[in-house]
Amino acid sequence: MRKKTVGEASPSSKSNPSAKTITKTVRKLTEKKNPTTPTKAASPAAEDTSAAEKINPGIAALPPNKASKSGGKSVKTTQPAEPAAATAKPAVAEQTPAKAPAKKSEIIVKNAPPEKKVPLPRVTTIVANIDVGWGNQVFLRGEGGGLSWDYGVPMTCRDNNEWVWVSAVNESSFVFKFVLNDIFWEQSENRSVNGGEVFTTIPLF
Repeated sequence: MRKKTVGEASPSSKSNPSAKTITKTVRKLTEKKNPTTPTKAASPAAEDTSAAEKINPGIAALPPNKASKSGGKSVKTTQPAEPAAATAKPAVAEQTPAKAPAKKSEIIVKNAPPEKKVPLPRVTTIVANIDVGWGNQVFLRGEGGGLSWDYGVPMTCRDNNEWVWVSAVNESSFVFKFVLNDIFWEQSENRSVNGGEVFTTIPLF
């Protein structure tokens, strides 16, 4: 028989691997089938970013490079500028030209001519003291006081030798003459009497 030297592995050991070798082989096969990615510890910058999101939720809308600086030193908490929306141009109201203020109509008041003062009618009385006989009558002709030179106005016989004419006249004065039977003029100049006066005389024919 062959003698076994020191350090030489026995045939049985070569053909039968040890338990440690089998365990390592199984582990390698398992890692290939189900590879596991090692969990990375959260960086300080990520922790700062999450804290800023709690304070200001709008920070989450920022890109990562703007949300925090490298190294987690500082965090921007300002809200991102919203994209400028297309603003519609406001409708321009049509401007109508302002109307010029209407000129005030100038009312020119002309001085009215002074009203002529019409004197109130005044009762005027003319008395002729004369006896002209039976059947005769005394008349008056003149200008103003309702008299005319063209025809005579009869007087009223109050007594045998008194003839009276009474009338309300507007004139301040007027002229007249006695006429017998509206035919024969008295022998005197025209007589004048004031309105409202009582005139008494003796005519001569």
